[in-house]
Amino acid sequence: ILTEDHVQAKVYKNEISENMKKGKALLFSHGFNIRFKQIKPSKKIDVIMASPMLRAEETAGIFSEALRVPVVVNNCLAEIDVGEWNDVSREKLRAESVEYQNYRQLPHAEKLKAKMGGHGESREEVLLRTKQFLRDVLRDYKDKNILIVAHGCTYAAVEKILRDCDPEEYFRHEDIGHNDIR
Repeated sequence: ILTEDHVQAKVYKNEISENMKKGKALLFSHGFNIRFKQIKPSKKIDVIMASPMLRAEETAGIFSEALRVPVVVNNCLAEIDVGEWNDVSREKLRAESVEYQNYRQLPHAEKLKAKMGGHGESREEVLLRTKQFLRDVLRDYKDKNILIVAHGCTYAAVEKILRDCDPEEYFRHEDIGHNDIR
């Protein structure tokens, strides 16, 4: 679920909860509504897959405690490697990095191919590892309910793969929550 916290509970109740059946996956972008018991996920969840990112592991831990199911950390769910832009504020990048300013001007289709921060990943590389993750999950967890905890670019990659959305929609999915470099 990639929506703002204040609407997640309603979306889950009205659109998702009744559809959680054997072999389905559920992806949350944030654990706020689980922590504060606004969403009570189905007890049908068999395993939680999480990004190796600390905040994703912490969020997965909240779900794990509530659902009493194991967490599997998977490196394929890692957030995009932004190379030299890592740990640099957007404000500083906008003010000082010509490379970042040029990147921001690219059309969405070209942004998918662009390496982040010089030696970082492209979004196409994130899409490839996310596809591999989904293939592995389908093979290794057949007929299991999977809850996936990831953020930003990785979530958008799952959406792009499952919905075959265009680059513009991909970037809209990635942008919710404003956690990723744009």
